[in-house]
Amino acid sequence: MNKQIEYTDEPLGELNIVADFLPLPQELVFKEENVEVTFTT
Repeated sequence: MNKQIEYTDEPLGELNIVADFLPLPQELVFKEENVEVTFTT
């Protein structure tokens, strides 16, 4: 963890733009399934 990071000023080469591949935040949240149950005696 104490190793120094060496930064270089080299060209990155050809870059590609990646389309947004993450789902919407609404799709990431687990939906609770509510089931209503009535007991009669």
